[in-house]
Amino acid sequence: MTKTVTSIDGVDMEKGLSYSMGQQAVYEKVLLEYVKSSDDFAARLQKYYESSDWENYRIVAHSIKSSSYSVGAEELGDLAKEMEFAARDLDIDSIHRNNGRLKELFLEVSENIAEYLLGNVADFNKKQESDIDKLICAIDDFEQEKAIEILNSMTIHEDKKDIVEELRSKIENLEFFDAGEIVKLL
Repeated sequence: MTKTVTSIDGVDMEKGLSYSMGQQAVYEKVLLEYVKSSDDFAARLQKYYESSDWENYRIVAHSIKSSSYSVGAEELGDLAKEMEFAARDLDIDSIHRNNGRLKELFLEVSENIAEYLLGNVADFNKKQESDIDKLICAIDDFEQEKAIEILNSMTIHEDKKDIVEELRSKIENLEFFDAGEIVKLL
């Protein structure tokens, strides 16, 4: 199953997807890691800002820049780059002027990504449940071709690949009773 790239406010998903070799699953893992790290980055950025620790502030701004560019959040990446250079050059006025905007935009983009991921997870789970129901019906009705067709259209987690291959073998060999038991493991 190939997901259609929709949109995330503040993120050029086509660009981000291209950085993940065009592989949606890889891109979504990168997005997930981005969201997981966002609270920590935001807290560290604020801590270093409040303590005027500009070297560590620069390092966190650099991390935000790199990770933002990797997901396609160009505007945020550009702002983080400005802040990285401001910290490097000890341009304290620029840091004070833009720190709030950096933190706000970073958390906004992270929240938008999280909403996208939650929506896609829910949609994916609904589709997967529907496909499994269809597969069970095809097996119960002894419809070999239909069962194989449904199985081929499904996106399967890596940890379920062996189960799917065993299921495919049972269906191909017309062993529908065994296939009916194996499909429950999905």
